Amino acid sequence: MSFDGVGYAPKDVSLWLVDMVTGKRLYMRTQNSYRFVASEVETSRRFKVIAETGNTRPLQAVGLKAVPMRGRSLAIEFALKKSAQMQVEVLSLTGRKVAILEAGQSRTAGLQQIIWQGRTNNGEVLPMGVYLIRVLATDEEGRQVQAATFARLR
Repeated sequence: MSFDGVGYAPKDVSLWLVDMVTGKRLYMRTQNSYRFVASEVETSRRFKVIAETGNTRPLQAVGLKAVPMRGRSLAIEFALKKSAQMQVEVLSLTGRKVAILEAGQSRTAGLQQIIWQGRTNNGEVLPMGVYLIRVLATDEEGRQVQAATFARLR
């Protein structure tokens, strides 16, 4: 099942798709489809669309900063307002991914810290310079947020 055109809904409206059989709830602004497998005895499946005003976006990644540490290391710090699956990336200023520090790990709400040694995923030492740190978070309902900051590698 796919749902296009959600972007035409007013920005202050949150749209949810609820599978009435499994109870799974998806945020339709960041998920454009839902795939399910019907059981052998299932002849129909019911869904509900919920529209809520006041798009509150409870998932947030805030306070992202890169703090220099001894040597070439950086402490990447941020806070999550809600538990989420994380992707933390380091990009060059041209947008090329040079390191993926975390991919798909679950983190709970609260203060977070990831140490980066200034290396690629292959262990190669990156040259001194400015890099972009990007944090992408996805909650259990499919809502996504991102935060980015610059970091100077010395």
